[in-house]
Amino acid sequence: MKIHSSPCAIGITSVMAALVGCSTATTRINEGLANFQAGDCKAAFDKWMPLALKGIAAAQNNMGYFFEKGCPSAGKPKNINVAFYWYELAAKSGNPTGMRNLGWYHQHGLGTPQNLKLAQYWYETAARWGNELARQNLRGLGMVAPPPDLYNQAVAEQQAKARHSAEIARDVTTAFLGAAIGYSASRNAPSSTANTYSGPVGGFSAPKATSPAPTGSSGAFTGVAPNQPVPTPNTTFRNVGNTTYGSRPDGTTWQQQRIGDTVSGWDSNGKTWTIQYVGDVGHGRNSDGREWTSTRIGNTTQINYSDGTTKTCEAVGNEVSCH
Repeated sequence: MKIHSSPCAIGITSVMAALVGCSTATTRINEGLANFQAGDCKAAFDKWMPLALKGIAAAQNNMGYFFEKGCPSAGKPKNINVAFYWYELAAKSGNPTGMRNLGWYHQHGLGTPQNLKLAQYWYETAARWGNELARQNLRGLGMVAPPPDLYNQAVAEQQAKARHSAEIARDVTTAFLGAAIGYSASRNAPSSTANTYSGPVGGFSAPKATSPAPTGSSGAFTGVAPNQPVPTPNTTFRNVGNTTYGSRPDGTTWQQQRIGDTVSGWDSNGKTWTIQYVGDVGHGRNSDGREWTSTRIGNTTQINYSDGTTKTCEAVGNEVSCH
């Protein structure tokens, strides 16, 4: 498998990459890569996992490689199923290396039933994003590799955006200079003219806010949403679009995404789970084989496990407590 050293390359579609800052994320990705190659997989985990949980596709791909190899010093054994999960997430987040790796897993039935059609799909998609190894994989299957049209299109779009940004910068500069010249002329104009400037003598000053700006919810939700995982006491969480981010009292972080009526999640310990919803009733199963059924009524969720135990969980603000 291949690991990635730059989360900001063409093909990365994660909005969170921009929020974290590509330069910072790239540095952390590369530091983790150096750690991993030097045999310090625990340090690599500590650098990659926070970025992966924030949606950096290259870090998600590298977490797939991490679990493919395993890291006893970090207490993370080799786990092909978890590796597949991270590769799939990276691929669907737009990472060409993750696309190629996911194709390899589908081709060889690693962490998922063998599916040559899906292998071909992900190889071809990666090849269209300029991944040369995916092109070699296609040729190895006797297939014709498509041209890197998506990559070329992305390059053209980025170049057009750069030109557009330069034009905007020129327009802003022109507008500012025009305003400055107009202000200077008005300061020197006779008082009887309509253009007399009546503002502060010392120049422009920004208006002060008269009241605090509204903070907004930023996608946060109150109550146990249908895509809430099996919670632990005092679990905290927040929603960003169809993705939920959370942390538990023991320091474990988790993330899950909902697509339609299906929720897929994972945590920093390598555990994964899926939940299928029919209305407010969810049927879940995690990577340990534990199953449950959850029923949501308002802000309260009743959870019944396959071993006969039950929990009642209630959300207050952005915390969930269960008993």
